[in-house]
Amino acid sequence: MIEEIFEGAADIPGFVRRDDRQDEKIAIGFVHPVKIDGNRFRVAARVSEAYVRKTLRPYEVSCGSVMPRHGCVEAAKFMQNYAEEKGLQVGVLGSAALEIVTGLAYTDRDSDLDLLVKPASLEKLEALYKTAAARYPDVPLDFEVELPNGFGVKLRELFMDTGTVLGKSLASVDLLDKKEVLAFLKN
Repeated sequence: MIEEIFEGAADIPGFVRRDDRQDEKIAIGFVHPVKIDGNRFRVAARVSEAYVRKTLRPYEVSCGSVMPRHGCVEAAKFMQNYAEEKGLQVGVLGSAALEIVTGLAYTDRDSDLDLLVKPASLEKLEALYKTAAARYPDVPLDFEVELPNGFGVKLRELFMDTGTVLGKSLASVDLLDKKEVLAFLKN
């Protein structure tokens, strides 16, 4: 499977991952499209920037001409259109992004939808989430808001009655003061 990832007929992209090392190399991960015993084979690697042929941010993954095979990619396509109509920016991550970019079968009936969302008013973010949940009740939703401080927080955590939220960045995972996070969200 490692050979298929690195030398196979299909280009399987690497994605930037969290890493503790502080050197010149970029921490990336690769995921094989085939599941074995319900899990995907994953490979962690570190590469020099010279080996990176192309970069693609989640906001650049376009569902435009994709023919969805499962609810996850169908929901991603719908949410991109919905977000554009509402003046929001969403990016596609996870298995849906890998399927859209490679054309390989990364999603199945049980796949969740991973979306990255640019900051907006809490009202608009809540409408985005509720629209997705109502339209795609069988698709698990994993939406994350990308904050200007380099952290991302789960969208649904913003609607919970808590004083903190879990923030994840490429460098760390920390509890963030919810009031400070809400201050990042535009009206």
